[in-house]
Amino acid sequence: MHIQSLLEEILKNNYSIEQIAKETGLSESTIRQIKSGKTKEPHSETAVRIISLYFAIQHKQL
Repeated sequence: MHIQSLLEEILKNNYSIEQIAKETGLSESTIRQIKSGKTKEPHSETAVRIISLYFAIQHKQL
């Protein structure tokens, strides 16, 4: 699954761009660029932060 798809899934779970930025420690601009497809392959650390948030949300839903 692509990082952009993970962001879309996080947003579907009622997280805002602002909340994602706060939870991951990334800038809102970075999140928006990934979401829009402007940044297709983010740095590995950026990807890890988004993936970690995605799995944390999934874990909470169990």
